[in-house]
Amino acid sequence: MFETRLLGQKAVCISGEEAVKMFYDPEKFKRNGAGPKRIQKTLFGENAIQTLDGKEHLHRKALFLSLMGPDAQQHLA
Repeated sequence: MFETRLLGQKAVCISGEEAVKMFYDPEKFKRNGAGPKRIQKTLFGENAIQTLDGKEHLHRKALFLSLMGPDAQQHLA
């Protein structure tokens, strides 16, 4: 773990299995408002899954994962 600055703001960098479990704990982190607007508008898109929390996030994630099975991939191809 170490601290640095990213886009002029303090950032903490972590790695490893424990860090992943902590990062994906919805009680510890929120997505909404975490990314700068200029990134949302150009890279992710506004209201993308990276900006959603709670039930909205879980619903959008389930929708996305439904497209990741072999049958769905074959159909998309």
